[in-house]
Amino acid sequence: MTKYSIKHLVIAIIAIVFLYYLVQNYDTSSVSYALKNYLPSEDNKSAEFNKFNEFPVTLEEDMVSKMSPILQNDYTGALLSSNSDTYKPIMNPLHDASPVDQA
Repeated sequence: MTKYSIKHLVIAIIAIVFLYYLVQNYDTSSVSYALKNYLPSEDNKSAEFNKFNEFPVTLEEDMVSKMSPILQNDYTGALLSSNSDTYKPIMNPLHDASPVDQA
């Protein structure tokens, strides 16, 4: 055997060993393996997010729930309160501003 054939034989053996190692470890180095084993499932993610959304009832929420509801009259479109049957909005002063409906 010549010097070059031994060199090519050694390179071929190293290449075969490398390819064998690459094929054996392909599944653990692929993206799909990482997605399956390292990313959390949707149930785990939603449970983690729900921990951040649990708030105690605040004073503002308590006061708003105790307020009387504002109802809308379907015939005239005017807002009605549960305490009275009529509601008449009063326009605030414009303070030298032009009305919106005028060009």
